[in-house]
Amino acid sequence: MKEIKVYGDLPEYGKYVLVYGICEIYGEYGFHVCEMNDLEDGMDFQQKGEFLWLTESGERIKNVTHWSELPDSPKK
Repeated sequence: MKEIKVYGDLPEYGKYVLVYGICEIYGEYGFHVCEMNDLEDGMDFQQKGEFLWLTESGERIKNVTHWSELPDSPKK
């Protein structure tokens, strides 16, 4: 996993990755599949660098410290 220390350590915007952070609902650290999202079609991210970590179901993950690429989908 890649540790996030500076802005350049972040993954590509809008790409789902595995992250380690706190689930807003349960308040515990764990692994989650998320994307960096700002809910504004990328404008806040492009202009200010502000974003949220959101799961596919829209759950917010806070205090993300590490991330990793997801494996490729199985080949049929």
